[in-house]
Amino acid sequence: MKTCWIRPGEGSFNGRPLRYDFSLRLASLQDEQGQALGTASVFSYVADLPDAERAARPVVFAFNGGPGSASVYLHLGGLGPWRVDFPTDLQRGLSSPPPPLRPNPHALLDTADLVFIDPVNTGFGRAAPQAAAAALYSVQGDAACFADIICQWLRLEQRLGSPKVLLGESYGTQRAVFLADRLLNTEGITLDGLVLLGQAVNVQETLDRHGNLAGALAGFAFQATTAWFHGRSAHRFDSADAVTEAALSFAYGPYAQALLQGQRLEAAALQAMAQSLQAWTGVAADLYLRQRLWLTKEGFLRELQRQQGLSLGRCDARYTAPEADSAAGEAQTDPSMDRTRPGFVAAAAGYLASDPEALASAAGAPAAWDGYRFRDDQAGAAWNWRETAARGFMRFGQASPFETYPYVSRLTQFMRQAPAARLFIGTGLYDSLTTVGAAEHLLRHYDIPLGRTEHHRYPAGHMMYTDPAVCRQLMTDLRGFVCAASTAEGRP
Repeated sequence: MKTCWIRPGEGSFNGRPLRYDFSLRLASLQDEQGQALGTASVFSYVADLPDAERAARPVVFAFNGGPGSASVYLHLGGLGPWRVDFPTDLQRGLSSPPPPLRPNPHALLDTADLVFIDPVNTGFGRAAPQAAAAALYSVQGDAACFADIICQWLRLEQRLGSPKVLLGESYGTQRAVFLADRLLNTEGITLDGLVLLGQAVNVQETLDRHGNLAGALAGFAFQATTAWFHGRSAHRFDSADAVTEAALSFAYGPYAQALLQGQRLEAAALQAMAQSLQAWTGVAADLYLRQRLWLTKEGFLRELQRQQGLSLGRCDARYTAPEADSAAGEAQTDPSMDRTRPGFVAAAAGYLASDPEALASAAGAPAAWDGYRFRDDQAGAAWNWRETAARGFMRFGQASPFETYPYVSRLTQFMRQAPAARLFIGTGLYDSLTTVGAAEHLLRHYDIPLGRTEHHRYPAGHMMYTDPAVCRQLMTDLRGFVCAASTAEGRP
């Protein structure tokens, strides 16, 4: 792992003044045969403290998802000492210049050192010309790369004995459970906590596809809460969380019973349920009748404000924008990403900018450099989602209609192997991608040790930290979690 630069910094975090070193390093990675895979950029914030005090501090390793996304969204969204200052007016149009970067007094640096990891081919890292796709673009190859990066960092900083927490968002939550398994069972390194923001560990079974009742039920609370936010719900609640809680009860009760009966549901009961669903979601009962009470999340995002000519954001359904004119060839974009991504791009260009010659020297590359990459566009198309544990669900040694991806087993096995480790799940109530219902399904139907698990819901979207008030609460909750996970009494 080669150091590109180290910059001193200081700030006040949770009321505690602190000096720290902010560094960028490039980790060189190889496959099991010793062939070069490329480099990954690693940004670290390490408190300037005496060695003994530093060794006792927790380290939080953070990464976003995609797959193929850089970690800049967590890095500059709220976890690090500087954050993009997004406007609180959600319907404000794109601004020029983009929102500024400001000091973040709620960052976790008072409690833990922070390490943000960009996958190979994102950030300032690049893939080697002949790198094997399977070693980069697969659930297990990706986990092996991240385990190598973390091991390199821990040894370089002499922090193998420090409390350690993984924090992943979206696909990063799947990465986190594979990574926890890899670190423990291959590298012999255990962890004190896992943080899953916008958890997608059980995405296959809660996928919103026709015929999958679990998916329909998992998406319902999101729809009901979003309808309430936009004033389309017939129900009156004092808070988004109250709507969500009531909608979950309805989903697991009357709605589940009606869906399970399918075409055997009597006409009167069908009509009554369609009216109930309209009251919850603001979508016409006639549509529910035509679709046998079934409305996908995508269908909901299109239908809720269709008469107003508006579409809703996938990452955050509170955002709206004029619906695309598909007849004219316009593509539908995500209003929530349209409003937030420019701020991250501008912030990264300034704050993460580095000396191209220093980077090129560390990477062994020509002096010409193409800047910070937010995503690896090859990753999604090339990704291999299969894992070795899925072999028991295959037939004749190959993929079949019976195949599944038991990702959750990685989580439950790790929590069993590490009996003191703690789990944190954070979910945005207006997130259509990784819904609160999916998190509820995970906790209800798997052997998750509830006594060591926290589930927090936030009135926000997929990137819940972009809202200032929510970011403050999320950081408070994470601070308490990291402290509890890393106490001497709770550690192995």
